[in-house]
Parts: sequence; structure tokens; C-alpha cells
Amino acid sequence: MLKRFSVTSLVLVGAFCATPLAAFAGDEGDIGLRFENNKIVTTIVGDGPNPFGGDEERVFEGILGDLEGEGEDTAIFSPLPTSVTSTSSFVTNVPGFDTAEELFSNGSRVGIDITTPTLITDSLMEFNGTGLVSTSVELQATFTIGSNTILTRTDGDTNQTDDSGILFLPAFSGAGGEQNEGRWHRHYVFALYSDILSNGNLVEPATGVYVLELDVVTEEPGISDSDPIFIVFGVNADPDDAIEFVEANVVPEPTSALALLAGAGLIATRRCRRA
Repeated sequence: MLKRFSVTSLVLVGAFCATPLAAFAGDEGDIGLRFENNKIVTTIVGDGPNPFGGDEERVFEGILGDLEGEGEDTAIFSPLPTSVTSTSSFVTNVPGFDTAEELFSNGSRVGIDITTPTLITDSLMEFNGTGLVSTSVELQATFTIGSNTILTRTDGDTNQTDDSGILFLPAFSGAGGEQNEGRWHRHYVFALYSDILSNGNLVEPATGVYVLELDVVTEEPGISDSDPIFIVFGVNADPDDAIEFVEANVVPEPTSALALLAGAGLIATRRCRRA
């Protein structure tokens, strides 16, 4: 489960640089990225001997209704879509994603891919108390840089700058402050919805707990994408049981997880798409 920590200093060895990075706390509680065996590994920032040094974590809680960084650096915190407001209970940009300085090469493309799930039928599923089932609820993830908005939806519709289905954003090239060289710190906006009105407004989804699967991917030479990670969203509902279920049945090995789910009678038919 997503947790928050207070970290004030560290000694961290960068992936491409053996220089200790002192007093770099990262964005505590975010999904932290580091490299192990030339692969992206996810953790919780602040959960370990240094901000990115905790055990691998692959299940996180999305805190709906919680928005960080409003009015701050839009290179890190995307503005809200015009169809929602800061008081919407079905929108969040928490958790974000964060790395140490110099993890990636300056400008290297990094992103999230929510189009290639290992869940039963789709990248967004609903937890029904005992397992995962298909849902009519959709999710969109957005990030805006200036006038350029990249967006992807779990219903397969995309409107973005890259045709790969991945929301790519470059690692920072050294603007200073939060944008230190080679750091990748981003807060996408996640919005759950049951429908999109003709004016573009999103309709709040039904009460429930929803599980999103995504991969963290990169074009950094020699670095492999992360294993699938899962963000659990509770819409006016407690997500704890779903988090425990995903940790126990989905995370260990996707193939064995499918066998477990099938044995429990939880494989559902693919939901219908909106035309």
C-alpha cells in the first residue's frame, strides 16, 4: 500500500555514476524508479536506507481526490483536464513517479504503458470482494506540457503524441530545482469515469474498487522496462482487500496468477467497448 515517509538525507549510488548523491530526498511516497540488472525496478520513495533503496514494490494505492502541486511546475505536475475540477472525488495525481538525479540520460524518453495488461481481460479491472472482474468504468491518464496534451484511455482510445500507446515524457536535462539532470519526476492525472458527456465532462463512476495495470518503459539504451505494476483506486470504498488480493494472486507471476484466477472462477468476458 502507498505510504508516506520523511527522508532528509541519503547516500545513493547512481545507475550511470558512482558519485554519492547527498541530501536528495525525492518525492516521498511516490513510485520510485531505480535500475537493477539493467532493468527498471519500482519501489516506494523513502521506504529504505535511501529514498530509492527499499524493497521492490509493485502494488500502490491511488488516492482519489488528492492532488499535489496545483499551480506548481507544470513540467512535473500536469494541469487538470478541463472536464474535472480540483474537488472531483474521482481524480488524482498521487502517486507520482520519481527517480534520483542522473538515473536516465538527459532527455531520454520514459513513460507509462497501460495498453499491454497481464490482468484477465483488460488493464482496468474491478475488485468484487473475492477477485477481479471486468468493469464498464474507464480510466484516462493525461499529462500536459504547454499546449501539448498527451492522453490515453483504458478503452483503447488514444490522443497523444506517440502512436505506441505509451505516455512518453523526457527525463530532465538540467533546469535545476526539481528538474535536476537525468531525473524523471512526473505526476500524471488519473481520472476514473463511467461516461463522457457530449461537452467532454467526465461522469463519476459507481462506488467500487478498481485495479489499473501499467508498465514503466524507457528508450534508455540497455535498460529493460519494469515488471507490471498495479495502482488500486477506491471510489468511496476501502481498497485494502483489493491491494492484498493483487499482492497475493497477481504480482508473483502473471502466468500462475491467471491459473489461480481461473481456478477461482474469476475470469470474466471482455467488456463491450463504446462505439
